[in-house]
Amino acid sequence: MRHDRNRSILLPILALALVAVVGVLLGNPRVMQERIDDLTAPEPHRLDAPVRVRAHGAFAFFKTQDGDPGTPVAWSPCEPVPYEVNPAGAPPNWQLVVGAAVRTMQRATGLRFRYDGTTDERDADRTQSGPLPVLVEWSDASATPDLAGSVAGLGGSSWTQAPGDRAWFTRGSVVLDSDAFDDLRDTPDGRVEMRAIVVHELGHVVGLAHVDDPRELMYGGTLQRRTLGPGDREGLARLGAVTC
Repeated sequence: MRHDRNRSILLPILALALVAVVGVLLGNPRVMQERIDDLTAPEPHRLDAPVRVRAHGAFAFFKTQDGDPGTPVAWSPCEPVPYEVNPAGAPPNWQLVVGAAVRTMQRATGLRFRYDGTTDERDADRTQSGPLPVLVEWSDASATPDLAGSVAGLGGSSWTQAPGDRAWFTRGSVVLDSDAFDDLRDTPDGRVEMRAIVVHELGHVVGLAHVDDPRELMYGGTLQRRTLGPGDREGLARLGAVTC
């Protein structure tokens, strides 16, 4: 009998609470619409399947989620990664080189890239806040001091994080040394070398850091290989396999 009596008291309390919630929603149509949108919004879905690899090697993430060192900051696999190119100072075959590098990155990550065309913007001049396409451009040491010496390229991304949410990359850039690319254009393996440099810098853009193993394309010194190594592939696959 005690169990039934307690339930009879609880039910009216729940009913009153429900009436109060409905009253708040009806009194604020905007809040009510937001709640309806939350309930009816479709779940985000990956654009492409994650990449499965069995290779193991050296790799490092550029940044991991706060409080979760095993989960990298990455681009969302549920949205295309937009990119645009400033071809000023680029070699004549830049479209082939950049296109091949982007396809390599797509296959290795499972991310989908979207080409947004050319631009005359420079990354140093982009002052807008918020998400922006990845910008691929050419420069030299006089305009970009970090390209001095044997540095053939620079790459990286910045991220956005809402309170209580994961961080996501939302903009990035690749700056390539025009002098180095000019030197490579007349060599027998010039296109292969140029593509390797662009892939390396795009590796930074999607979230990989340098490693100390020269058997990987993400090696931090003078590149010893021209294709992705086993650690590169493992790291890139993990970056592309994050949930939306």
